Amino acid sequence: MTISIITPIRATRSEHIQWLGEAVGSVLEQSYSDWEMIIVDDHSSISLPCFADKRICIIQADGTGVSAARNQAARIAQGEFLLPLDSDDKLSPDALEKFLQGWEEREGARIIYSDTMRFGQDYAKLYIAPEYDFGLLLEKIFMTVGCLHLKEDWERAGGWSEEMEEGLEIWEYWIRLGEQGVCGKHIPYTLYWYRRAPGSRLTSIKSDPNRYKRAYNKMRDLHRETYNGRWPVGCCGGSRRTQIATSNKGIAINQIANVQGNRVAVVYAGNRLGDFWLTGRATGIRYHVSGQLAVLTDANGVAGVDERDVNGILAYNAGKDFRIVSQPTQNPAPVIQDEIPVGMLETHPGTEEIAKAEERIAERGRGRKRKKKESDEDL
Repeated sequence: MTISIITPIRATRSEHIQWLGEAVGSVLEQSYSDWEMIIVDDHSSISLPCFADKRICIIQADGTGVSAARNQAARIAQGEFLLPLDSDDKLSPDALEKFLQGWEEREGARIIYSDTMRFGQDYAKLYIAPEYDFGLLLEKIFMTVGCLHLKEDWERAGGWSEEMEEGLEIWEYWIRLGEQGVCGKHIPYTLYWYRRAPGSRLTSIKSDPNRYKRAYNKMRDLHRETYNGRWPVGCCGGSRRTQIATSNKGIAINQIANVQGNRVAVVYAGNRLGDFWLTGRATGIRYHVSGQLAVLTDANGVAGVDERDVNGILAYNAGKDFRIVSQPTQNPAPVIQDEIPVGMLETHPGTEEIAKAEERIAERGRGRKRKKKESDEDL
């Protein structure tokens, strides 16, 4: 099953190129290899690099804006699944594998989403998403852009709304899918790394109350009946859950980086305050839990859990209290040349198929004209 990773970018400074390289690098690092990555150059003012892996292509945006760019990539995507990845974000090394595992265990859901690591230059903060609830989704966004879902459901929803030019188009998109009965399933892994950086789109929206209000009001206008309590027949609906997402604790990135060898970075995500100890069932090693969202260490202060003890610890308290944290690569993806000219279009199978389809339509039109001309001559 091919996963199409779609990534819009509007590069205006060198950091954008660096972050794009890290995003691509995190895709190249995936344990699951059946993927393609479509990067849409949304009118960048500086040139983009050309990546060596043939599964990656760069196309020039036809329209303007992030929604139009994502929709353009989705149209030519060859995969059964879509996974949006913003150009400054990353995936954990086992993200695609875990998303597909969640899909196999989805129990009727059609969107798979995970916990999220919000990170910056020298910090990371774990956001533990709640279980899916459509009513809660109307109140707050708890699903990032990076959720696995079917291309056919993207088509069914009509893509990302280009009316949401002020922002919040991701939130609006998940609501629209929910109205059509395309519901989500939360999986307890940290698979998506979301970068918080000055000048980013979401930061800009949140720092401008008027812009945020305009975007939010636009979203409510598009779903007025739903927000007024008249939910469409067949929408996800369901009973309101009381579980609330937690995101108030940070993790130092160097805690994760210190995990070496056969150790796995496991953090405590439960509600218990203070520190306590656990014993690994397989090895008998005692692990110290120093607090919420801290990486477990052994009695000698060595970071991480022995890989033989991981499953037992993850099963603690019905799997609610511990999470594995896999840090994406810090290295950019290899390139075959420093840059490509702005506006260069790389070949993509979908692009070629669209061109062939357009040529077939044009040829049918020419054929009809020839037949009409011959008929006129007979007269």
